[in-house]
Amino acid sequence: MKKWFMAMTIAVLVSSLFGATASAASLPPAFVSVVLDGKKIWFPDAQAYVDENQRTLVPFRFVAESLGAKVGWEAPSQSVPIERDGQQIRLQIGSNIALVNGQEVALDTQVVTKDGRTFVPLRFVSEVLGAEVEWDGSTSTVTIHTKDISESDTDEWGRLLRKTDLPKNAADYPYILADVPNEMYEMAYPPPVLQKAKCLPNCTRPSPNTTSRTWTSGWDT
Repeated sequence: MKKWFMAMTIAVLVSSLFGATASAASLPPAFVSVVLDGKKIWFPDAQAYVDENQRTLVPFRFVAESLGAKVGWEAPSQSVPIERDGQQIRLQIGSNIALVNGQEVALDTQVVTKDGRTFVPLRFVSEVLGAEVEWDGSTSTVTIHTKDISESDTDEWGRLLRKTDLPKNAADYPYILADVPNEMYEMAYPPPVLQKAKCLPNCTRPSPNTTSRTWTSGWDT
């Protein structure tokens, strides 16, 4: 009886562990925002995300080119060469080994293809190219610095503020972001639609001469 009970207990534990692992693996990726020198990087189709190794992966071409690097693609070897200011990186899809100036460097995640895009580890590529990288878990934001920017010139998410060439209605906003055009701030929004109140039985209508309306039981909006 004891052997049977132990066998059942082990089976249940193994089943629970397998189920938890499968569930974690099937969770959708957590998408993140990327801000470079105070300006948000907009990815047109494939978005940056955090993989199962808790590493931020980004579409390599958009970030590398934003950092001023030259980016290539070598189909025969499924490799991505990146170069900037004499620094050379070579990444290969499905591999966790990168070549930096000809020297092998181990990565803690892999280069992958997803939705027709090649994704690379953001921190590794950015730091090799000479940038500083910060992670804000509370807002799921990666901030990349290639130059010094005062905190007074950015908002709480690290996005650069604009203090000249402001939109006409700048006073309506607490601050103006440098990477958002004036047209976006000056867009006219339709006024809210107000519904006329209906008087149900046993309600009291206010006098037309009153300046304020006192709502009593029986009114329906």
